[in-house]
Parts: sequence; structure tokens; C-alpha cells
Amino acid sequence: MNALNKIKFIILMTLLAYLPTHSNAETKIDLSYYFDSRDFNTFAFFIQNPKLGDDFSLWGFSDFHSAQNNKNKQFQIDRTFSEYRLSHSKLSDWTGIKGLGLQIEYDYSTPSNSQVWRAGLTYQLPASKRLKAQLRLFPAQNTRDEQVSLGYFYKITDEINITGFADYNLREDKKNQWVIEPQLNYKLAKDIGLIVEYRYNGFERDNPNLDGSGWAIGIKWKVL
Repeated sequence: MNALNKIKFIILMTLLAYLPTHSNAETKIDLSYYFDSRDFNTFAFFIQNPKLGDDFSLWGFSDFHSAQNNKNKQFQIDRTFSEYRLSHSKLSDWTGIKGLGLQIEYDYSTPSNSQVWRAGLTYQLPASKRLKAQLRLFPAQNTRDEQVSLGYFYKITDEINITGFADYNLREDKKNQWVIEPQLNYKLAKDIGLIVEYRYNGFERDNPNLDGSGWAIGIKWKVL
């Protein structure tokens, strides 16, 4: 997928979030820009709509990275990763298990042009008003791998919170891999925030041309 098609894909997902007119106010869009300690930059697009209608919700992001360890090309897009999820919460009512849901996930990365489809269960863990956590289990995908994932949000104050995820990838005939990204968010103004993020990627760590861990600092703009 070239850069133009990538932009078209983002526009498509944005329009999808707007389809049900009654849920437009629920759509959230953020734009972020990070400087990574491994001498590359990241432009990130995030979209979320928890009320698409008929118990469906949308969540997704696209990251546009420059090449690692190349200060001269920090502002040039070299690789991308996108992840979009369509969730359905009605399973909770059908089973009587509060917080249980279904989810389909689509991942796409370049320059490898790798596409992954996953389907499985989500479970909103019982937590406090300050803490939210969701466990995701994907036994079905278009590869032989499986994934278990934990996402979380912890509110420290009205201005400070911690968000993040930990993905554990179960790979057939290959080494299992972690991908972990905790993020500290600080609200500078109404729609502007400061971000400090730790990034660990086991797939990158095992790539001789990439460094698998680093720190990033960035700025976030809440568009909607």
C-alpha cells in the first residue's frame, strides 16, 4: 500500500466513524508527533467511536515512522503500522457475563505489506473509577499465530494519566514475542497534551537492523 492508498484508508475509517448520524458527537480523533530516542520520528493518527450503533464500536490508529538511527531523514516516512478494531458488546447480554464482547482486528504494516486479521473475545475487567483494563484474546487469525493482549487506562489526576498495552504473540514454530507500550500523558491545555512513552517490540529486537526498545516524547492534539 503506497502513501496515497494509506491516506485513503485513514479517510475511509474516519468516514466509517461518522456513518451513524446520531453518534457523530462520540467520535474522537487525535493527532500526535513523537521524537524517539533511536533517532526517528513518528506521526500518529488515532480514531475512536464507542457508539457506532447496534452495539458496535470502532477504535484504531496509524503510525508513520521514519527510519531508525538516521538523523538526516527523521522527517521522512519510511515505515508504517496500522491497527483498527471493530467491537460488538451484545455478547455480554447474551451470556449474562458483564464486560464480555466480540472483536475483529485488522493490522497492516509497510514496507513488508503484511496484513493480519484477528477475531476473538474481549473482557472489560472489573476496576475502579480511576482504572480501566481490557483483556483481549484472539484464537483466530489469518496466520498460525495467536495473541493475548491487555490494554489499560489509569487516571492519576485530571491532568495526568497512564495508558498503554501489553501484547503477547504466541507464534507457531517461532519465538513468542512481547510488544509493550506504557504512556504517560500530561494535559497542557484543553486540547493539547504532552506524552512520554516507553516502547518495546520483540519483533524489532530480533531484527539485526533495528533496536527493539526506546523512549519517545511527543505532543498530542485532540482534533475532536
